[in-house]
Amino acid sequence: MANYKGESDWYLGGAILTGIIAFIGIWIYAISEWGILIGLMVGWIPAGIGAFILGAIWPLVVLFLLWVWLLGQM
Repeated sequence: MANYKGESDWYLGGAILTGIIAFIGIWIYAISEWGILIGLMVGWIPAGIGAFILGAIWPLVVLFLLWVWLLGQM
């Protein structure tokens, strides 16, 4: 079982950071697609769902971004 004072701090920190970045990015995308009024009013809902999911699997997100970056270097 994980020790919540030390062993899982790195995972929780990465999940929070990824979640915040994903939330802001998805909300901005919703505003750009649906317009300023609808995007601001309801865009936080898909942003929250996406941020939760991407925050939970943040190591895979980091690996995917690293893979995309490496493909761009070739």
